[in-house]
Parts: sequence; structure tokens; C-alpha cells
Amino acid sequence: MANICITLPKTIKWSDYERELETVKDGSQEMNFKIPTVPKDVHPGDRCYICHDGFVKGWMTITSIGPKKGFDCTTTGQQWGDGNYVSRSGEFHYLKNPIPMKGFMGYRKFEEPKMSKTVYITEEQEQEIVNRYLTEALVVNSGQVSDIVNYLNKFYQAAVDYAGDVGVDGLPCQTLGINYVVNGQPLQKLKKEELLDVINDKFRRFIKDDASRLAYYSQIIDDWLHKRVKLTGQLSVNVISDDMINKFKNYKEQPKQDNNKDDKKDDKKEKKDSD
Repeated sequence: MANICITLPKTIKWSDYERELETVKDGSQEMNFKIPTVPKDVHPGDRCYICHDGFVKGWMTITSIGPKKGFDCTTTGQQWGDGNYVSRSGEFHYLKNPIPMKGFMGYRKFEEPKMSKTVYITEEQEQEIVNRYLTEALVVNSGQVSDIVNYLNKFYQAAVDYAGDVGVDGLPCQTLGINYVVNGQPLQKLKKEELLDVINDKFRRFIKDDASRLAYYSQIIDDWLHKRVKLTGQLSVNVISDDMINKFKNYKEQPKQDNNKDDKKDDKKEKKDSD
């Protein structure tokens, strides 16, 4: 059992879409959404959440998912060709609190954040929590994580390096390295610190405090390397702790390589010879 989420184009007004929802509410008709592939672990009875204009607003029950012949929409009259479709019918279940989410193509696996029990605290306790956690740098932002991970996937890839040492199993020890990729071909190896400098410079606008930003981006890179970033943009941790931030208080950027260094030496040599 697994649930998915799909995104409606912004060109569709929610009020218009609600009229379609009303049409299928009694279960006599279906709504169809075309998807590029069919997820293996999604079946009729699972939920299909709807994202529109930056928010997940609710869900419907999936009635079928898979290949379907072309058809004409009875509501809009639009013609749809053969393809893979997720079909839904019945009542649309509105979320009490819509969940912020950046729009995307196709579909994503999705689960609602689990709500914890209600706990009553004093004003002093509330202020302590605010001071400790709710700062710009501490709380993980799934939208920012997705932007950075998409950039990493476009220009970099994780690569297995062999350290030269032999483990207790008699096999060479492996470590995760990073390759800079152009047109699918690895061109240059980087250390994690070098990649951190690149991400820190490109996405500096997200967070003002240097140490907080570096700790945050370091965690994103670690989770990306070990494939721990979820499709919803969640990391293996929800909060960047003070201990993690303190490690970057005195961080210094890696010295940038001067690719023209050898060229400059040759220029000086030619000038000396000409003299």
C-alpha cells in the first residue's frame, strides 16, 4: 500500500476543479489524470493527494491505475489519448491544514505528516522552544532541500572510491566520492568540502547565518550521497542542532584551484626567452 500526490496546473482554477469533484462525488463517474509510469506498489483503494497552487489540499480514493484507452472528458470535452492514468472517484477529503508543497510533474509518493498528541505548555516553555528551534536556519525546509538536491542531481553524482586499505573481510575499503558531471560524463572528482563551498555560494540567499547555512547544506549533501533524501524533500533529521552548527563556526572555504597557473608560468618563460 502506498499513496501518491499529483499536481494540477496553475491554469486550472480551483473553483472549476471543485465542480468536477462534485460530479464524481457519488461514485458514478471517475476523474482521470495522465501519469508517465505506473508505480508498482500503488493500487485501487490507496489515496491520491492533490497539490494545487503550492499546497496539498486533500485526497481521493484511487479506483484504478494503469494503461487506459483514449477518451473524451465529459466535463471539459477535452480529448485524451492512450496512456497511463490514475483514476479517482467518490468524496474529496479536504485537509484541515493544507500542506505546503512546490508543484512538480508526474506523481510523487506521499504520506501526510503524522500528528502528535496535544500537549499544553506554559508561556515560558513556549518561548524556550521558540528560542531553541524556530530560527531561520534550524528547521529543515523541504522546498529548499528539493531545489538543492535537483541541482546536485543535474551536475554531480556520487561515486565509489577505493581507499587502498583492506577491510576485515579482505576486500578493499570503499568510500563515497563526488564527480562533477557534464552531459552524463564525469569530468572531475571533488571532496565533500569542495562541493559544500559550491552549494554554499550558489544558495547563499536561503539562510543568512554562515555557520547555520553550512551545517544545513552539509546535512543535505550527506543525505544526498547516501540516498536518504525523501521524495517530499525531507532529510534524515528534521532540525539542524546547535552541535552541528557549532562545528562550522570557524569553517574556512577550500582554496580554489587556479587552472591557469601553468599557462601563466609558460607566459613568463616565453617573455624571459624573448628578452
